[in-house]
Amino acid sequence: MNEIYIFFGMGGYALYVWSSFGFTLIIMLSLLVKSYKNNKYNLKTYEELKSYSKRFKENNVKKP
Repeated sequence: MNEIYIFFGMGGYALYVWSSFGFTLIIMLSLLVKSYKNNKYNLKTYEELKSYSKRFKENNVKKP
């Protein structure tokens, strides 16, 4: 049991080590959320442009 306390204590550097892990985790999660939202927005924009393009092609077809 003492080995666990020594491991998590990190020889007196636990505050620095675990806080750096915490900051890294927060940053990585925020990047994941931001990427997901950007992907969702880009997909929505793509679908809108695709529908505009389809309507544009339908309206500009030359009729004989």
